[in-house]
Amino acid sequence: MFIRALVIALLAIGSMPAIALDASDEGVYAVVHRDGHVTSKHIRLMHVRDGWLAMDAEEHGPPESCPSCILMTSTRADVERFMGGPAPDGMSAECAHNSLMAICRVVEGKAPEVSVQYGFVALTQSKPMYLKLVRLAAP
Repeated sequence: MFIRALVIALLAIGSMPAIALDASDEGVYAVVHRDGHVTSKHIRLMHVRDGWLAMDAEEHGPPESCPSCILMTSTRADVERFMGGPAPDGMSAECAHNSLMAICRVVEGKAPEVSVQYGFVALTQSKPMYLKLVRLAAP
């Protein structure tokens, strides 16, 4: 049930105005296992000059030290491809991606009742795999 709700939330795109990833999205996130427990896999998301950097939270160094960690802002078409189609009314998503993965911010509702969730999309399989992220720390 939880995974189904997460996938529905991650499918949220298109019907609301775009909400680009911004400085408020920077931070350290933990991957949530499909069974709901928070794993020890932590991802640091940082804005860099030409896009975003998503790397293991234990790694340090300049973006040049991990070229495969650089994510570019996703177009609306990219987001639809990652999420499997258009969103239900009242939901929207923005992503940053490379050829292996995407990090997405999903928003549901309208102010002041807005719910923000984050997701990790593995793009290496024939069908994208969606995993929830929980924020552990802001920068």
